[in-house]
Amino acid sequence: MAKLEKIVVDKYRSIDHVELLFPKNAPLVLIGENNAGKSNIIKAIDLVLGEFWPGSHDPEDHEFYLREPKHPINIEASFSEPLGKFERIYWKYDPNPPANSDQIFFRGLDIYGNKDKFIRNEDRSELTCVTVTADRRLAYQLSYQTKYTMLSKLMHKFHKAMEAKSEVKKGLEGRFTEIKELFHQIDEFKAFRDSLRNDLSDLASAMTHKLDVDFEAYNPSNFFHALRLHTDEKGEPRTFEELGTGEEQILALSFAHAYAKAFHGGVLLAIEEPEAHLHPLAQDWLSNKIRDMTRDGLQIIIETHNPSFINIIDLDGIVLIRKEAGSGTRAIQIETK
Repeated sequence: MAKLEKIVVDKYRSIDHVELLFPKNAPLVLIGENNAGKSNIIKAIDLVLGEFWPGSHDPEDHEFYLREPKHPINIEASFSEPLGKFERIYWKYDPNPPANSDQIFFRGLDIYGNKDKFIRNEDRSELTCVTVTADRRLAYQLSYQTKYTMLSKLMHKFHKAMEAKSEVKKGLEGRFTEIKELFHQIDEFKAFRDSLRNDLSDLASAMTHKLDVDFEAYNPSNFFHALRLHTDEKGEPRTFEELGTGEEQILALSFAHAYAKAFHGGVLLAIEEPEAHLHPLAQDWLSNKIRDMTRDGLQIIIETHNPSFINIIDLDGIVLIRKEAGSGTRAIQIETK
């Protein structure tokens, strides 16, 4: 699966120019004072690899360097293993594009050396950037609200794997049909369902195409969407809203790690302030766990103020983020060479 190797950001938000190399089997740790621009680096990565399609992203005023729309924006991501068929992808915004050119330009360099080739969502799906922000939003990522959430992407991969097992699919269809029939034993439900279908049939009788509706005990386009992730404590179910923030981030980290192991990579997890809301001993435990997970194939980038997440053994992954008065964000990446 694809691995992010390098990110280049020019004239985006507070960033004048930043180039970062991603270490192998270690987290990339962004450390610096408040308002230095750490989160803006993560936002740049999320723009090209995150949930929303970069080609339709029209930057707002605050996304331009020094809030001046005259500055062109450039974000480039390079990969140690191809992203689909691409070695490098780039998103650019030109405030004054040449004739017959677009202001928003999202293309890539493919494995054959061809430049400016169109990128498909299938290519981008080879590496999913999941950002766990300071407000966490875990309930969203572990829902089916859109096809871009962590849970939706995971279940889509499970569904594709199931397509190769026709007997399993046939068995599930039969079981789900049995479940649906059990619901019909609730008189109120069956009466509502029959009335709804009859009324719709009468009202739609004049339409060219017959319209019908029914309830299903599963999503026929993806059986795994019938599954919901839930937590429990001592056998009692708990909602995500009941979890503490520290528990949420540990669950998000565990989910991304399991995803990466099941599909041999394919996830870049970005965490803002992972130490927030955790006891000091839990912070130390989490920093060690993050390093274990990166050695196991998960790519992680964190922005932090806590020395617990700095390990001199992983010098290549430590990046000092600074912003001096009158200038933009600068990044100093420590090298072992």
